[in-house]
Amino acid sequence: MLPHVVVTRFGTGVYRQSWYDSAIGLFAAVTLPSLRAQRFERFIWLIVVDRAMPEAARLRLEALLDDDRFHLVPIDLEHLPTVRYGSAQHIWDCCLNYLFARRLVTNPFDYIATAMIDADDAWHIDTLRIVDDRFCAALPEVLRVEERTPGFLKHTSGMVLNAPRGLQWYAQADIVVPSELRFQSMSVFVLARLSSGIASHSSRHRAWDNYSRVLDFPVEDIFPDRPMWVYARHDRAEQPWSTAGSVSDLAAEELRGNFGIDFEKVASWRAEREGEGVPNDGRPGAYPPYPLGVQIDTYFRITALNQQISALSERLRDAIDVAEITGIEVLLGQQRDLREQLVTTLTDQGLNFFR
Repeated sequence: MLPHVVVTRFGTGVYRQSWYDSAIGLFAAVTLPSLRAQRFERFIWLIVVDRAMPEAARLRLEALLDDDRFHLVPIDLEHLPTVRYGSAQHIWDCCLNYLFARRLVTNPFDYIATAMIDADDAWHIDTLRIVDDRFCAALPEVLRVEERTPGFLKHTSGMVLNAPRGLQWYAQADIVVPSELRFQSMSVFVLARLSSGIASHSSRHRAWDNYSRVLDFPVEDIFPDRPMWVYARHDRAEQPWSTAGSVSDLAAEELRGNFGIDFEKVASWRAEREGEGVPNDGRPGAYPPYPLGVQIDTYFRITALNQQISALSERLRDAIDVAEITGIEVLLGQQRDLREQLVTTLTDQGLNFFR
């Protein structure tokens, strides 16, 4: 049996309780019921949350995850050992540690299927079943290719599936329109060995077509004529959007029946947002993005300092020359002060950037 791991990043770097109040409501209405409705049940779902998220939010989220397959995985953005530009590999590394430590996977050399889905999006109820069928059918050839592969690509072979067709759903206005987005985050599924370090988070999702060439993994579209995902747009979305000129030509029943979305909970979420002054008819029709890039830059800088401080501290233990010791101690003090400033900045951003 092929292990499947689904990863959802939920509020990493967010410390404002009011953001979670809304985000958890949408998660409970959309993503959670969609994953519960999957006709393929043999998967593990890891929801990655910030270790410093508000306790009330964590307890509310934990109470929703009443399934042994669903796990909260804390990540500490202040103490990341490494980050890699152009990917979210640090998210997958955190998940891999969790999988090994909890013995959710025991063979580090197994082939594994990985995917990501945001905490406000949904999959068709057959998505994971279709992915498993295709990967299992392809695995014998993947193993044959690995056997024939020489040199630096020897350790793993693999495959990337892409589901290009889906639906964009403007949740407050209840507008649903067909969409085609190749290599959207929830449309990418990756098969590779655990020990290769390759997973759905190993590349910026829109670049998977190019990254697959680096890996020499074949790419295959699955059901290009059928919607396999729902991309939710709302007032707290991370990307800018507008409903200008959009007219819904699909009923909510499409989202309820084929994607498992709970419209009673959606109605409650809309009512809460309306109570906070957000109109449910789609006005003003466009929303700006969050300044996520600024915050990402901050934890990249913190991580670089973590590495530098660790290396300098190790060197200090072995140094015997007085001048070298003095130089290391001066630089260590400067960089530790700078790190503390950046940690304070990260916290401030997590409180103030998110509505």
